[in-house]
Amino acid sequence: MNKRDLELVMRKCPRFESKEQAMVEKAVRARALLNANPELCDILENCKAKKRCKSAACPVCFREQRVRLVTTLLEYPQKRPKWRFVTIVMYADYLTDEQLRSFDVSKFKDKFRKLLEKAGIEGPVIGGIEPDYHESEQKWLPVLHLLVPKDKTALGVLRNLLKKRNKGHIRSAGTKKRPMLVKKVKERGSLYTYLFKSYWVQVSIYSDKAGKSRTMKKRLPKKQLVLSLETLHRIGFENLTFTYKVKKTPVSRAILFPKSLAKK
Repeated sequence: MNKRDLELVMRKCPRFESKEQAMVEKAVRARALLNANPELCDILENCKAKKRCKSAACPVCFREQRVRLVTTLLEYPQKRPKWRFVTIVMYADYLTDEQLRSFDVSKFKDKFRKLLEKAGIEGPVIGGIEPDYHESEQKWLPVLHLLVPKDKTALGVLRNLLKKRNKGHIRSAGTKKRPMLVKKVKERGSLYTYLFKSYWVQVSIYSDKAGKSRTMKKRLPKKQLVLSLETLHRIGFENLTFTYKVKKTPVSRAILFPKSLAKK
């Protein structure tokens, strides 16, 4: 990992995890895997500075990947059209624990690209995929965090398509479906780190002082943590990224062909 890249990310992204935090998390994951998946546990424990394991389940290796990706985006010239940060929850594509084990992320991405095309979204679109585990339904919901060119009309069409597609699918009692959230890109550093995450979480429901249902994110229970790590390891860094109508630019090459951490 380039020292200059690391310094840039830590300066622009104050909440970016430190190497020490990643090492602590690696130890937590290794303990969870000790009896459940000894082979993957050994891979994480044997990951060293001079010989990285290159597994997406390893928070140290994933951190190095995130540093490279975020640096590339930070240094890429910001040209028109302006960007929007878009979070999309695919309610209709929910997964059980067993289904997550065989989750075909390539088919999922192809399906979503067709939605973008139908909505008239112009590229490039760049981002990442992470499933959230919803405690009340005991299901995994695929979530996409994306950088999308500003186009109010096309984004509106996409929102309507998602509402129609997700109608009748799972929703926690007392909560509203929010299949799509759009934000302006202000603090690029913070948003860019949010695009590519290795920490999958549990979404739980609670009641606030007014009695309204709210959601909060927590660490995964051990069973789901182990499953998430096995899935991360199986899928790999490259397949966790999402691109649409991306031309061969320095950004796309860095995202699609991560030579420094590619699996052998």
